Amino acid sequence: LTVGQTKEFAVHFIDSDGEELHEEEEHGMAIVIRGDNVGSTSFQIQLMHDGHSDYTSLPINVTVVE
Repeated sequence: LTVGQTKEFAVHFIDSDGEELHEEEEHGMAIVIRGDNVGSTSFQIQLMHDGHSDYTSLPINVTVVE
């Protein structure tokens, strides 16, 4: 990303048959990332169920440049 840029990403969880686990419209699964300042960070996505994570992604790195 560049400073001031915003990108939106859709998140889809699929099972071993390639079928989506949840309807996106029902849960609104999207991530909006905005580059406020130069630098880097990372985040993880978790699929929570009954108070625990059924899935946790690897770290997703984001770098913001001028």
